[in-house]
Amino acid sequence: MLNKIDISLILLTYKGKVLLKLQNYTPAQQDKKTLAQQNIWCFISGSKEKNKTFEESISSSVERETSVRLRTIEFIASPLFNDIRKYFYHAKLTDENVNNINRSNGQILQFFTLKELEKLHLTVSTRLFIAEHRALLEKESQN
Repeated sequence: MLNKIDISLILLTYKGKVLLKLQNYTPAQQDKKTLAQQNIWCFISGSKEKNKTFEESISSSVERETSVRLRTIEFIASPLFNDIRKYFYHAKLTDENVNNINRSNGQILQFFTLKELEKLHLTVSTRLFIAEHRALLEKESQN
């Protein structure tokens, strides 16, 4: 049986850089917990959608967040973290993908180098992915 809190995250790379989104909350969502989480960068993520695979679900999340349709997605790992199963994926963006990124109203998406990532305030799951798959990030930054 699928755990309802299972979540997928995707590392999107382009010319050695990583695409992250800035978490933002509406005023109705702002309480002490969410106020503390503002200005935190993260990978695009999403929950598994009914009647879709995790790959299809994360691809849909990317399309909703960026208007980019991914051709291929690579499964990386599925660690259990605080009783939440995280499914990590990777996809390389093309010039066409990057040129066609459309941000939602108020959405902030930005590319960062590996060195820049080290200085950012990141979500726990994003930090975990980077720590566990640093070799992949280093390989991508050399391309």
